Amino acid sequence: MKTTMLFTRHGDTLYTEVFPDLTDKGARQIRATAEEIHNIVRGRNPVVLFSSPSPRALGTASIIARRLQIPEKEVRIEVAIRPRDHHVLKRRSVESAGAIQDRFFTYLGRLFELFVAGKLPEVLIHVSHYEVLRTLSDSFGLGKEFHNGELVRLDLSESTVKKGGVHVHAMFRQRTREFECAPDPLILASLYHEFGTE
Repeated sequence: MKTTMLFTRHGDTLYTEVFPDLTDKGARQIRATAEEIHNIVRGRNPVVLFSSPSPRALGTASIIARRLQIPEKEVRIEVAIRPRDHHVLKRRSVESAGAIQDRFFTYLGRLFELFVAGKLPEVLIHVSHYEVLRTLSDSFGLGKEFHNGELVRLDLSESTVKKGGVHVHAMFRQRTREFECAPDPLILASLYHEFGTE
């Protein structure tokens, strides 16, 4: 049993909040990312595409869906990978970095639980945002920066060390990490325990 999870940041944007909310540069970035994703998932099935509800993420997911021949109506909205919550009228953040970590790693923990139960598809693709994906790459010791259109890849397999656990092979840019973890919604703590905070 194996699952590949891909996480990408939306393309360059002017933050208009009007779909597709990508600049020409952003659309080019995501066409390149979509090609990279296509090469990773070629011949694998089923492939499920998730997006944050923001227009820039949905615009990004639309380009990826076209390249993978996934009908746009099948793109699933996932609020756990949304951008930082802001106060709409005052345009200021109302969500701490810790709250984003809790939200995202609770979601990731649920995915790991579904993996152990044999209920995840072969490939999951997620279109998200800097503050969410920086948490992911940084927690896995893969780096702190996360540019538009970049991918983090997590290959999951059954752990041979921890009964009911998950073996994770994480890749970002040229860096890789392998570790074992429990499928627990409090996965952030176990990841920091495995790695430290390089």
